[in-house]
Amino acid sequence: MKLHHLAYSLVFAVLLPVSSLAVASPDYRESEARLGQVREQIRQVQAQLRREQAQQDAASSQLRKLDARIARTAARLRDLERQLAAGQERVHALRREVAGQQARIDANRSELARQLRAAYASSRDGYLKLLLSTDDPLQLGRVLTYHRYLQAARRQELEAATAELQRLAGLERRLAAETSRVAELRDQELAAQRELAAARRERATALAAIEARVAASGQELSRLQADAEALERLLARLRDALADVKDLRFDQRPFTASRGRLAWPLQGALLARFGEERGLGEMRWSGVLIAAKPGDPVRAVARGRVVFADWLRGFGLLLIVDHGDGFMTLYGHNEAIYKENGDWVQTGDVVAAVGAGGTRRAPGLYFEVRSRGEPVDPLLWLQPTGGR
Repeated sequence: MKLHHLAYSLVFAVLLPVSSLAVASPDYRESEARLGQVREQIRQVQAQLRREQAQQDAASSQLRKLDARIARTAARLRDLERQLAAGQERVHALRREVAGQQARIDANRSELARQLRAAYASSRDGYLKLLLSTDDPLQLGRVLTYHRYLQAARRQELEAATAELQRLAGLERRLAAETSRVAELRDQELAAQRELAAARRERATALAAIEARVAASGQELSRLQADAEALERLLARLRDALADVKDLRFDQRPFTASRGRLAWPLQGALLARFGEERGLGEMRWSGVLIAAKPGDPVRAVARGRVVFADWLRGFGLLLIVDHGDGFMTLYGHNEAIYKENGDWVQTGDVVAAVGAGGTRRAPGLYFEVRSRGEPVDPLLWLQPTGGR
C-alpha cells in the first residue's frame, strides 16, 4: 500500500477516456503531458511523506511497525476465515451429494434384488419347460432372444450399480480430504487469532509507554496538533497531485446529491461528534468517532477512488477515498485495510477492519468528510437513522 500504486492507477484513469483516439492526437499528447505532471507530483508526495516518517521518534516508529504487524495478521485471519467458510460449504455440499448417491444406490439395490428374485423364480424349471414344449423354431427363437435381452439388461444394471458404488467411494474420498483441509484451516485460524491477540497486547503495552512519556513531558496538546497538521499536509499534497487529473470518472450522480443519504461506514454509538472539544486546549473534533468491536467491517459510504491507504501517526492505518467535486472521506484507526491506492470502491464495499490504530486505546472508527480540504459535519451527510 504505497502511493506509487496511485500513480499507476492514475495512469489508467487518465488514458482510459482517450484510448479510442489516435495515438498522435492533440488530446493524447495533452494527457501524456498531464500524466507526467501527476507522476512527478505523486513522487514528491511520497518522498516528502517518507522524509517525515524517517524523522519521527522511535516510539512512533515502533507503533507503526506494530500496527503493520497487526494489519498483516488481521488480513491473513480474514483470508483464512473466507477459506474456512468456503471449505465448510464444500463439505456440506459433498455430504449432501454422498447422501443422495447412497439413496440412489439403495434404491437400485432394492430393484436389482427384486429382479433377481423374479428371475430365479421363473427360471427354476419354467425356462427348460418352455424350450422343450415348443416345436415352433420361430417361437423358440423369440424366447431365446427375449432372454438374451433380459440378461443383457440385468448385466447393464449390475455394471451401473458398480459404477454408482465407485462414484460413492470417490465422493467419500473427496469428503474425507475436504474435511481434513477444513480441520487444517481451523487450526491455522486459531493460530492467527492467538498471534493477533498477542500483537494487540504488545501494541497496548507500547502505547501505554508512549502515553506515559508524553504525559510526563506535558506534550499531549503539541502531539495532537502535530498529528492534525500532518493530516492537513497530506490532504493538501493529495489535492495538488489530483488537481490536474480531469478525467477521473466518478459516479454520474454528484456527491452533493448524497447529502443526508450516505450509508454509515458501520453501526455503532458515537463517542465523539464533529466540533466537540477534545479536552486539550482549543482542539476540536474534525469528524466523528464511532464505537465498534475489533475487526468489525468498515464500508465505503459512496463510490470513489482510494487515494491513500497507509499508516499516519495519530490516525494509524488511514484510508482516504476521493469522490470527485472536491469531496473526500477519511477512515482512520483501522486494524487492517483491504484496498490499495488507486482502487475503485463502490457504496457498501468493505474497505477496512475496525481497530485501535495510531494513538487509540479502544477500538473505533474515526470518520471524516472533507469538502475541498475543509472538514464538514459527517452527520449532515450520513443517513439520520444510522449509527447514532
